[in-house]
Amino acid sequence: MTQAADLLTVENLNVEFDTYGGVVQAVRGVDLVAAGETLVIVSPAAANQSRCKA
Repeated sequence: MTQAADLLTVENLNVEFDTYGGVVQAVRGVDLVAAGETLVIVSPAAANQSRCKA
């Protein structure tokens, strides 16, 4: 029996950007798990501007 690969699995995602004012933590400790579902990511600072659909 073969198993299908995960469509999306991301655990403990951290994203930082170096800026002139210092390090900006854009994402802290996010877990994304989706298999055959619709996933929408909306940033609270830029609502309705950042979206990802899987």
